Amino acid sequence: MSKPSLRVTQGRFELKNKPLSVIDYTGHISGMDKSDQLLSYCPLNCKSVKWWKKPFFHLLTLSLIQSHILSNKYGKIKGQQIQPLDIFVKAVIKGWVDACAPECPAIGPLTTLDRLNGKHFVTYVPSPPEKTTTSYRNCKVCYDKALKAGKSPKAKRKQIKFWCNKCSVALFLEPCFKLFHTKRDYTV
Repeated sequence: MSKPSLRVTQGRFELKNKPLSVIDYTGHISGMDKSDQLLSYCPLNCKSVKWWKKPFFHLLTLSLIQSHILSNKYGKIKGQQIQPLDIFVKAVIKGWVDACAPECPAIGPLTTLDRLNGKHFVTYVPSPPEKTTTSYRNCKVCYDKALKAGKSPKAKRKQIKFWCNKCSVALFLEPCFKLFHTKRDYTV
């Protein structure tokens, strides 16, 4: 709490008398202004049946923005490079997934490294209930290799009828099935 006194400050063109409380407020509010500005870039105007979703995602977004501001503020002191908000949020979410992965089977084997453990067997891709669609799929390893090489995966489509039932991923028997289940980076 400031004392009710005035202080002379330099305005844009002339000297002005300002209350000490106003000077303290403008000196310490810069983080909140930045937070409000960044929060306005991520509006959550989604209509939802569940009432709690809007405040939950608002608070989640607000906490991510506040942590981004603090990370950049203290990163500058340590001499680290300032990160943009989107890269910071991706890094935080990746950290959450990596921390949660061993305990969360709901995330699925493709986001974790469960594909490297356990018993995996080749089966046929299950036929869809509609007869109009085909049960052939793209090989995951070949598709990801084409993407990594910068080629269009649709240019040379390799569709097959085999997949790993545990991972729910279509794979050629040789060499893709072995690569996918034994190497961390199977696109090399």
